[in-house]
Amino acid sequence: MAAVSLRLRQVSQQDLDRGLGHLESGFVATLDNEVYDAETCSDLLCDLGENWEFVHLAVAGQRHQDDGISGLPVLGGERLGEVGPTDRDLILKLTTDEVAAAAGFLREADVSALMTAHRPLLAERTGGILPDVFLNMIGSQVADLRRFYLSAAEAGRAVVKRSYAP
Repeated sequence: MAAVSLRLRQVSQQDLDRGLGHLESGFVATLDNEVYDAETCSDLLCDLGENWEFVHLAVAGQRHQDDGISGLPVLGGERLGEVGPTDRDLILKLTTDEVAAAAGFLREADVSALMTAHRPLLAERTGGILPDVFLNMIGSQVADLRRFYLSAAEAGRAVVKRSYAP
């Protein structure tokens, strides 16, 4: 069975005010390769793909969301609604204050130390096999996530997250 994937986009308060349909149309636009590339290169889009759970484990050190700040970057946010054919096709939002908090956490985080500390959870999720190439890829995605949130916080933007069920 294919896994759920996750994309994050920076948006303005005006975009949020326009509602769920407008936010979904922004994600739909990123299905075009040129839009995807432009938004990814400018840090307006962060695509964690099917590795979102590993990125969350590396950052938060827990499987599920809690009220702690370490849970904000990947799983945190207010559920705005379902936008696809399943109840796992969702859009969540983080306010500008939450984005600033997530950015602050990621700015101060030592990614290498997080990866080392949370290695047992990562290994448990992969059945005990953790090749260096896989760990490097997750570390790279955590770095992308950090850059994305720092950019969003600096611009004073909110973040919306879109999960895609198979």
